[in-house]
Amino acid sequence: MIVPGLLLQKLTTREPDDAQLEVALAALKGVLDSGQELT
Repeated sequence: MIVPGLLLQKLTTREPDDAQLEVALAALKGVLDSGQELT
């Protein structure tokens, strides 16, 4: 019963591209540099 959902998820998701990873890393670095706690 779970298999159809997993197959659909595999079709509709993909690995992030380099630009998306760059944005995510910049955002994480900004939070870490600000001294805020990650919750």
